[in-house]
Amino acid sequence: IIYISVILFSIENIFLAKALQLLRLFVLLKLKRYFTSFEIIWVVIKRKREELLMTLILSLVIMFVAAIFLYIAEHKAQPEKFRTFFNALYWAGITLFTIGFGDLIPITPMGKIIAIIVSLLGITIFLLPASVIASGFIDETQERYPHYDFCPNCNVEFEESKSLKDIRRTRKKTLIDETKSLEVVIDLDKLTPNQRRKHFVFNALENKYPTELKPRIVAFFFFILIALNAFAVLLESNPQVYQEFSFILIPFYYISFSIFCLEYILRIWSCTASEEAKYHHPIKGRLKFIARPLSILDLLIIILFLPMLVPAFAFTGELKFILLLRFIVVFKISHFTDIFNIIGDIFIENRKIFFTSMLICVLYLIFSSAALYYVEGAAQPGKVGNIFQAMWLGIITYTTVGYGDIYPVTTMGRFLLVLFAFGGVALFTLPAGILGSSFFSSMKKYRLHKICPRCGHILEIPKIKP
Repeated sequence: IIYISVILFSIENIFLAKALQLLRLFVLLKLKRYFTSFEIIWVVIKRKREELLMTLILSLVIMFVAAIFLYIAEHKAQPEKFRTFFNALYWAGITLFTIGFGDLIPITPMGKIIAIIVSLLGITIFLLPASVIASGFIDETQERYPHYDFCPNCNVEFEESKSLKDIRRTRKKTLIDETKSLEVVIDLDKLTPNQRRKHFVFNALENKYPTELKPRIVAFFFFILIALNAFAVLLESNPQVYQEFSFILIPFYYISFSIFCLEYILRIWSCTASEEAKYHHPIKGRLKFIARPLSILDLLIIILFLPMLVPAFAFTGELKFILLLRFIVVFKISHFTDIFNIIGDIFIENRKIFFTSMLICVLYLIFSSAALYYVEGAAQPGKVGNIFQAMWLGIITYTTVGYGDIYPVTTMGRFLLVLFAFGGVALFTLPAGILGSSFFSSMKKYRLHKICPRCGHILEIPKIKP
């Protein structure tokens, strides 16, 4: 119907034809046929409508109260910018959502105090809808697509959430056979002196959650060394600063290079003491250890250090790219913490939710940008001359950046922007809300044992040792 209407009215009424052409964007809603996640988000909004309505009412009340006080404070000082109450309301909206384009700035002491209060409230309030939707989205997804565990001991399948237990609290109440644990226990008394040394070195360099003092000291030392190397790269970016502190940086490069080389050699030498059987062979095991991603990263960092060891070539225009690459030294902390693995697992486990939330953000951006283009295009043909430029306005609005290079100037444009900002800011912070909720729920899997609720069989020990 829309396409036929465009053909019929394209000659007689140019403005109607333009509106009908923009309505063709509704074709994107046909994606609902292929993604069940759109149904989930609609169910979540209906389920959480009371909470969302409360946040909307709270935001509107704060906007109106702030606009009244600001209009009183700024009307006489800036009569051109605050000539109507609607302009003050527009300012309250873009300040509450922490956008701040820069077109309306209070100059009186009272106006600045109001701006500080509204900004502080906005940081908290504009995240509330995202948190509400994110928690509901995760709950609905887990109800529809629950994860199951299987116990090989009693051949029973059960929901994953029922298997997570804290052994430290249930040990006295439940008889658990410790021999069923998947943890490999090494008897140090049966090892040769050389094997003991290898085991000690490997445990000190590879244990991401050390409980003994010496491995903790090693981990802390490398954390400090990695941080100092990252700081040294920052100093090198300024040639004058580098020349001034070169007498410290050059010896520091030699020391860091030597330590990283020694660490790399010790890791390869002691890898045969690993609990993973694939590294036990003295030749094949070490080759497999060298081929793993973290070992390749260690070797790459050592290679990138080589140009910096020659003072004549330590900082030149040709080596700026190498200088930036040396920032990958921060990824060496993966040897001593599981943070990157945890974040990676969260993204993998919740990839469908993340993809859906990003898709919803893109669709919302396209529709709102089309409306802003229709309203602001004629008033600002140089800045909002097409939908892509309107999308830039939408992006800097919904991400609360507000550079000030483009902002609405028409009354209808400002009204629509504040209206779209409430939903846009909430949707664009939705991935962050999902990430936060997923992070805390995923940490349970890393800190708790997986135990069969029927027979007590330990399915998996925690990755973060209690």
